[in-house]
Amino acid sequence: MCHRWSAALTIAGLFNLLLFCSCGEVDSVFPSAQTYQIAALSGKLSLEEYALIKAEDEIQPAFVSPVSNDKDIASLKVFFQTPGGAQAGRAVIYTAEGIGPIPEVSEEEPTEEPQDDIFFRLGGFDKRLPPFTAPAELEPGPYALVFQVLSWNQETLSKTEKTVYYMGGTDYEIEDIAAYLPGISAANLVPPESYVLFEAKILTLGDIDPYIAWYNGRARISSGRLSEGANRILWKAPAQTGFQQIRAEVLPFPPHGNRNPSLHVAKAGTRLKGKMKELSLPVSSKGYIQQVLIDTPKAAEKLNAYFTFAGSLKDTLNTVSQKEFIPFPQKDTSKRKINWLAADDIYGLAIGPNDIYYIPAALQKRGSGEWGWGSFTFRFMPLNEGIIFRASFSTSEDTEENEDSAILEVALETEGLTVTLHSGDQAERIIAPHPQNNRISTITINYLTKNDTITVSLGKDEINIPVKKNLNLLGYQLGAAKNDTDPAGALPTAVMDEFAARYSAEPAPPKTTQKNQ
Repeated sequence: MCHRWSAALTIAGLFNLLLFCSCGEVDSVFPSAQTYQIAALSGKLSLEEYALIKAEDEIQPAFVSPVSNDKDIASLKVFFQTPGGAQAGRAVIYTAEGIGPIPEVSEEEPTEEPQDDIFFRLGGFDKRLPPFTAPAELEPGPYALVFQVLSWNQETLSKTEKTVYYMGGTDYEIEDIAAYLPGISAANLVPPESYVLFEAKILTLGDIDPYIAWYNGRARISSGRLSEGANRILWKAPAQTGFQQIRAEVLPFPPHGNRNPSLHVAKAGTRLKGKMKELSLPVSSKGYIQQVLIDTPKAAEKLNAYFTFAGSLKDTLNTVSQKEFIPFPQKDTSKRKINWLAADDIYGLAIGPNDIYYIPAALQKRGSGEWGWGSFTFRFMPLNEGIIFRASFSTSEDTEENEDSAILEVALETEGLTVTLHSGDQAERIIAPHPQNNRISTITINYLTKNDTITVSLGKDEINIPVKKNLNLLGYQLGAAKNDTDPAGALPTAVMDEFAARYSAEPAPPKTTQKNQ
């Protein structure tokens, strides 16, 4: 109770002081410097904390309250300040009449002093101040825009700052965000605990690498630079049904709290507001993903391996065996980011020179006897030229090519889809029509090893080469580099939606078909 009474008495005494003091006396109690509030426009918008400023944006400051009767103000200095506290580029100085050796100029025509600062001589500060643009030499990045009110003695009467990000000639825009499932879903419903690929379409202008933060409601689920592929994320839907709000926020640099604090000048409790897009995702137990290559239980019984790439590299069919594709090379598995890409209206696994996945021999069932046959079925979308599949046949687990081994390759080339079989210096090839780009296609490759011959067929086309010994399937992989000259930044060859493998020692190889779906 004592504290409350003490505060009340203090407020009452202050009120009486204000009531009986003249204006001049009030100024002596409350210095006028505390009343100088500066606002500004950037382009046609109010300049807020963490605003984005472009090279062509005009900045126009103004005093919030009238100061025409304030005789203390001599000038208003506006300048950009680096995170280290140094002035960046020249300042803009608005001066009142009689401030000293400032050349006579009109309100709309600035004058440059030897220090390259820009001066505007004004009749007063209450009307709209002339606009200016950022210094031409200013580099894109975070700054504090400083508004400094100076006296006739060049003493600082007030100083306010706004944290801004100067874009320069760069710019970015988030056009849209889209959600993809690993197959066709009934009524576009998302099954609980399924994996969804989100992709933000971002346009950039100039040398800028935006930072993307993804949110599910208020919880951040992923973030990173555009150059790191952060515009695409794989997200697991919750077990609980209902609508999920997914938001992508794009910023020119990492926000406060990022491990690169030198990139910004964040203040406690504030942060840059980026450009955002949002979508609402329906998670329902009525949703399910249609599988194309296996549409009946009987079809599943005939396969040895089946991969749907529904956010995983594991065999969908043989969950007990835990068979799965492994990113190549194996030593980089823990560091590799699996590249999921949209394909038509679904998503799948990107494969190519830099996206190679293989099934090792230790996980492969190998046939025995005089016969050995099998098939590989791919459901994929072509993107660029390159190898999409490679299988190895050998008499042993030696993966090196020799006279007792054979290699089967399926590739997208200028002349079409090619199936090449080679062993030693022997090679045969099938050339089929090129699958339509940006459309999902399905093909099946059959092989037969019998005595001293290996035969491969695609549809009605068939090739074979002689070998010295009966060969067994050693292993296979998705994606490959053509040679050592493939660039590190080579684009993916295709997006794989489903992959099925079948192999047996029975002498009854299946027929093949090729179709587009």
